[in-house]
Amino acid sequence: MQKSIKRLAFSALFLALAIIFQNLRILPFIGASTPQSLFIIGSLVNLVLVITVLYCGVFDACVIGIITPIVAAFQGHLPSIALFPIVALGNCMLPLVIDVCKRKLYLGVILGSILKTIFLYFTMINISKLLLPAKAQALIAYNFSWPQLVTALIGGFLAIYLVKKLPKIDVNNKDKA
Repeated sequence: MQKSIKRLAFSALFLALAIIFQNLRILPFIGASTPQSLFIIGSLVNLVLVITVLYCGVFDACVIGIITPIVAAFQGHLPSIALFPIVALGNCMLPLVIDVCKRKLYLGVILGSILKTIFLYFTMINISKLLLPAKAQALIAYNFSWPQLVTALIGGFLAIYLVKKLPKIDVNNKDKA
């Protein structure tokens, strides 16, 4: 299989997984607006972002990072569609930092998680003041604070563990037939 087709297939698989994970909100024991929803789904989506950057590259991971907040907005998880670009940028920060720190993955996950959290928290706080009522601002302040750090770290460390256990697949080279 040619490299572009192989990479596209893996990226599509990872995107499908991210969307499936986001739809876990419909399960009664997870729920749509519960703390466990934030931690479970956030960790799983971050896991997909990290695995995607490691297998397919930063561009593919950022595409998934842009699509997932669109899905969240359609699910009603974002109080305003205007917040989607901020979440998309935050999602892209994690794979970008990991890509820069490829030789030190744990450092990349830690730094990427911190950068993502700081960006999301301060940007969401300021933008939500302009767009949302006070009650929604409080929810945004919580959802985009320390839980973002926790979910990015959990997802990142789980991704590194899985990538070490999964077979090595180079999506950038042609298979020998």
